[in-house]
Formats: sequence, structure tokens, C-alpha cells
Amino acid sequence: MNLLSTLVVVVAVGLANLIAAQDCNAQQDEYGQGIVIYTQDQLDQLTLNCTTLYGDLVVGSNYTGSFIVHNLTNITSSLSVQNSTGLTSLEAPDLISLYVAGFSYASSLRSISLPQLQTAEVFTVKSRTPLTVSAPNLRNVSYLNLLGSGISFDLSKLENITTGSSICGESGCDTQSSQIMKIDLPALRQAASLYVGGNVSSLSLPVLASAGNITQATTSGYGDYDAGFTVHTTQHLNFSVPELSYMNGSLSLRGVIDTISAPSLVNATADILIEAWTPLAVNLSSLEYADDITVTGEITSTDFSSLKMVNSFSLSSSKHLNCDKVIPSNTSVIHEHCDAAPAKKSTLARNIGIGVGVGVGASLLLAVAGIAIYRRRHALAKKKRKGKQAVGAGVGVGAGASTGEDNSTLELRPVSSGERREGESQSRGSMERGADDSEGQQSQTAVAPAAVVVPSEPPPPYSRWG
Repeated sequence: MNLLSTLVVVVAVGLANLIAAQDCNAQQDEYGQGIVIYTQDQLDQLTLNCTTLYGDLVVGSNYTGSFIVHNLTNITSSLSVQNSTGLTSLEAPDLISLYVAGFSYASSLRSISLPQLQTAEVFTVKSRTPLTVSAPNLRNVSYLNLLGSGISFDLSKLENITTGSSICGESGCDTQSSQIMKIDLPALRQAASLYVGGNVSSLSLPVLASAGNITQATTSGYGDYDAGFTVHTTQHLNFSVPELSYMNGSLSLRGVIDTISAPSLVNATADILIEAWTPLAVNLSSLEYADDITVTGEITSTDFSSLKMVNSFSLSSSKHLNCDKVIPSNTSVIHEHCDAAPAKKSTLARNIGIGVGVGVGASLLLAVAGIAIYRRRHALAKKKRKGKQAVGAGVGVGAGASTGEDNSTLELRPVSSGERREGESQSRGSMERGADDSEGQQSQTAVAPAAVVVPSEPPPPYSRWG
């Protein structure tokens, strides 16, 4: 091959590469959109000799079937889907970087595949239906928004979220989602702002070391994000961040949290907020410094055993806690508040108390009843004594009145045998007459006793009885 032929070949190859590497421009339409694609053929014609697209690439609302972007490695603006009803899948096998990926509410879309994508300023997926998102080589993103509990994603190499992120259910981050969510970010090391919310049953962040680094955050008009880390779950969750050592802004855990583990968190220039909807033992035993700590809900125990300094510490629990032992006595704290439910009595103590109360009550009732019975019997006995005294007095008065003698003095004298026999016969006669007179009146009138015969003193030993 001569020199001329060699030059011709070189020029031809260079022109071919130049043509293959040419840039494309997506002119905006009257609605401010870029190129709207309605068919796969239209898309293939656009990307045939194009690797970099300047402008927006939009999937038309009436597009049907699969959308496959060939050749493009860079999109300087956006690749987006808006309310498409016929789109079933989207692929960009060669795409390495783009500014905005926005895929929102395509009802028939079931999969998004971006196998070579490494960087994106904004990565947003919103779906009310099940959807698989695969971007296994994505390493850096400024804004990450995944809204929909039916979204399953592969972001296995994502290392850095520089501005803000939210991974939540379809109805928002503060409400219950329709499906259980399992979140796995195995390579994530830094997140300026990370918000996770919904029915989150699993959250895996094995190498997350920094959260809330506001020096990384920039405002680009894609939403406001608070520096820090927020988890809101309506599903039982074990919260574990074994490598988290830098915490700025706020660490907020709210909902059905079963356990908390942050063994590397020592110095937090952040507020720590914990709201437990179910019984929770708070364990932040490695924490030494924090701005403000607020703990509320069903807190069963706390471990802040290493805490040295905190601006404000507030705990309010619906469970019983010993407030004197919540934080160490040597902790430097400007404002401290603690209130908890009182201790419940044990079943044994309660039963003993009930038994004592019943016993005392029964004793009192018996005592009252005994007193009443005693008083009644005493009154009856007293009444009987008064009746007997009245009858005796009546007999004595009657005898005195018939003889005209004074009964106040009774003279005792010896009685002769004759007088005794006469008196006895008189007494028997009186008793018989009294019995006859009172035979019909026994039920109404008490029978008066016979007059008492007082025996005379025995005669002296020298006397004889006749």
C-alpha cells in the first residue's frame, strides 16, 4: 500500500469516528419540552450517529412497548417519562451520565434498566404499581427520590448522596404505604440528607459513615432537604448503622422501632429525636456529645452511659422509668426534663392489698354486728330486770298497804312451830286462790310471786322445839 492509499484509509476512519461521535441537539417545542419520542424508529433515527444529546429526551404519552436508547452515553439535560399509559420498559444500555432521570407514574411501566449509568444530578422514580429499577453502577447522585412501596431497586454501588434523598411510600414519607418496603444500600457511605418512610421492614446501611454533611449540599431547585437522617416506619424495624460516626443536623427515628444500634456514634453535632410507638429500649451507649436529645413514647429503658455533654435532654415515657438513672450524674446538661408513668403494683402486692382490705372490712362488719347484738341483749336484760323489780315492788307495797305497816324496815324475829304451820297453810291457800284467779289471764298478766317467808333464827341451843 502506497502513501496515498494509507492517507485515504486514515481519513476515512477518522471521518467515521467523527460521525459516530457527533453530538445531537434536542430542540425544545412550544411547551418547553425537548424531543418527544412516539416510536422506537424515531428514537433510533435520533441516536444512530449520536453519543451526546444536548437537551431533553421525552417519552410520549401514547408511546407503547419498550423504549430502548442505543448509542447515547451522555444526556446533558433529562430523560423523562410523564404519565405514559402504554410504555412497558425503558433501557439505556450505553448511558454513563445524565443530568436528570425522571420517571413518574407510567402505569404500565414494569422495568427501568440503566446498567452503565455512573452519575446523575437527579434520579427520580415515582410509581403506584410494581416497578423494578436497576442502576447497579450508579455511584454519585445529588438528589435521589424513590416514591412508591412497589419499587424494588438495585443501587448496589451507590456511594454518595450529596444533597438530598427520600425513599418512601407512594403516599408520602409520613404515611403508611400499601406494601412492605425493604431498602438495601450496601455501598452508601455519605448522605447529606436521607429520609426513609413507609412500611419499612428492613433497612440495610452497613457502611454508612456520614449523615448530614451540609458542606456537600447545594440548592438546585429540586426541593428542600434538611441535613441529617430520618426514619419513619409503620412496620417493625431494627435500626442498625454500625459504621455511622459523623452525624450532623438531626437523627430522627419515629414509629415502630424495635431496636436501635449505633455503636460508632460518639460525637453528634445534631439533635437526636426518638418517638417510639411500641415498647423500645433506647441504646446509645457510645454517644458522648449531642446538641439536643428528645425521647418520647413507649420507652422501657435507656442507655446513655457514656454521655458527657448535651445542651438539652428531654424524656417523656408512657412506661415506668427511674428518671434519676436516665443519664449519668456527671453529664453536663443545660436543660433536663424527665417524666414517666408510675410503677405498677405487682399481682402479689395487689392481691395482698385486696385481702387485707377484705379482712379489715369483714372485721369491721363483725364488730358492728357484735356491738349491735350486745346492745340489744343488754337492753332486753335491763328491761327484764326492771320488770322483775316492778313486780317485787308491787307485792311489797300491796302488803304494806293492807296492814298499814311501814315496809321500809323488816323486823326479823323467831317464829314458833305453830306460827310456822299456820303461815305455811295460809301461804298454800293464797297460792291456790291466786292460781284460780289467774288461770285465764296467763298470756296477758304475769303471776305475782308469793310473799317470801323469812325464817326465824334458830333457837338457842338450850331451847326445845315443840
